[in-house]
Amino acid sequence: MPFFFVLSGFIMAYVYDNNAFSIKDFLIARVFRILPLYWFVLFLAIAFELCKYFASTYFHMSFGTQAFSGHNEVKEILPNLLLLQSWLPHTDSSSFNFPSWSLSVEWYLYIIFGSFMFLPKSLRYISFTILSLLSFIHYLDFLRPEAQKGVLFFFLWMCYLSGFHKTTKL
Repeated sequence: MPFFFVLSGFIMAYVYDNNAFSIKDFLIARVFRILPLYWFVLFLAIAFELCKYFASTYFHMSFGTQAFSGHNEVKEILPNLLLLQSWLPHTDSSSFNFPSWSLSVEWYLYIIFGSFMFLPKSLRYISFTILSLLSFIHYLDFLRPEAQKGVLFFFLWMCYLSGFHKTTKL
């Protein structure tokens, strides 16, 4: 997965690192790229759990695990709806749809990236580097490991690959 975050960070910097950045267009593109399919699959997973619940309650059918148990507890629904399952320390990043942990990380990396795009270029890249270094030295331990690694690989390699080492003199 680190390569995915490196590649994503590089592409974000390559595509959006210009003076014509529009937060509105950026967020619309990100929302329609991630959320519709993500929420559709999440609702399917919740519907499956509901079917398990009704089948076991009313028809006494068994499916190996009880509905809304283990990784798929009811308390995991809200963090999954908000894509926070890979960021909050007391959530299960593998709940409902295991591969969605990476979308959770990616979604908020996009939000962070977009919010920093209003800074001057040199300050923006210094901020990205600081975020990566904080993740590298485990100063962001209040986050789940998935989010820490996402921050590290998305921003640090994005800075290097996008030419920060050539464009900014410290």
